[in-house]
Amino acid sequence: MVIVGTVVTAATMIALASLHTAEWQLVLAKVLTAFAAGVGTTALLAGTATAIETKDIGIATGLLVVTRVIGVALGAQLAGAILDAGAEPMTGRPAESAFVTGFAVAGLVAALSLLVVRITKKGVQA
Repeated sequence: MVIVGTVVTAATMIALASLHTAEWQLVLAKVLTAFAAGVGTTALLAGTATAIETKDIGIATGLLVVTRVIGVALGAQLAGAILDAGAEPMTGRPAESAFVTGFAVAGLVAALSLLVVRITKKGVQA
């Protein structure tokens, strides 16, 4: 489920880089990414809770939540920096190209996370 959520997020963000002119496209993208985040987070928490001793569930799930919050905060800062760097000098508003860059970066980061998981799981025995 985590992989499915990640693939949906990556594909949605990359698609948004080129398809973002109609309101329904943005709404659909938000629905897809919210659903993917919810499914992925739930799967991570459930998988962690069943893989460790009962006495450590609170610590492990708490660490997952803190890690996710840190990731969201870093992602928001990166997105803000991308939009600010692409701001038009006269208005201070981000140009469309800044949003395209932001969507593409978000999609690539999601896609790269799949590679990181694949590399780190090679030596792990299930």
